[in-house]
Amino acid sequence: MITADSDLIPDDERGYRAALIEAFRRRGIVPEWVTSYSEESLLWNSPEQDGLDSVPLCTGLQFEAFQSGTRKDRREQMQKNAVLLHEFATRHADALRLSSSEKIHARTFHEVHRVGPDGQLTFNVVAEFMQQREVPRFPHLRHGPKFTFRGGTTVILGPDGGLRYAVRKPVAEDSESAVKRLARQREYHDYLEANLSFAPYVEDIQTGGQGMNFNMVHRGY
Repeated sequence: MITADSDLIPDDERGYRAALIEAFRRRGIVPEWVTSYSEESLLWNSPEQDGLDSVPLCTGLQFEAFQSGTRKDRREQMQKNAVLLHEFATRHADALRLSSSEKIHARTFHEVHRVGPDGQLTFNVVAEFMQQREVPRFPHLRHGPKFTFRGGTTVILGPDGGLRYAVRKPVAEDSESAVKRLARQREYHDYLEANLSFAPYVEDIQTGGQGMNFNMVHRGY
């Protein structure tokens, strides 16, 4: 929220960001990777700060603000955008911390239009490069139950296709942050198993499998 607001309104004359930060500070809510509650600490890193300034433009993307053309034309253009984004992610997988041993999926991407207080329109593209791998529920049991460990990188591109931000959650086995996330997910499975009263009667939870399907909530059951 701080980064998004700072992008749109660099000068926080009314102190909105300061008030928002103070509200989170009073409640003890702070991202694990920051050292203070200052605005500078809470902003996402730029490509230069993350060593991504060498990543070139993602050219050829086309998005239409007013959705002109037929539905078929828009669908074909979205398919072309998906191919371009996938090629971009594949070429720069190392910089984006995407695993070379797992498939890269560019299934979610869209344009974002925002209007600032001065009436100026800003345009960006948000794309999610997703990866996943099956991991043992219990590290010491090679042939035990498994669950899906998901991650990837979300990028925000400027109007020219230039990389503005990259939020990375790697899944590679040699990634320190992936190891920490995986440990937390295993702890969450432990919590479910220990605290749900019906866990002994549900095989997926007891064995650390996929668990219940959240989609079932929307089926009227």
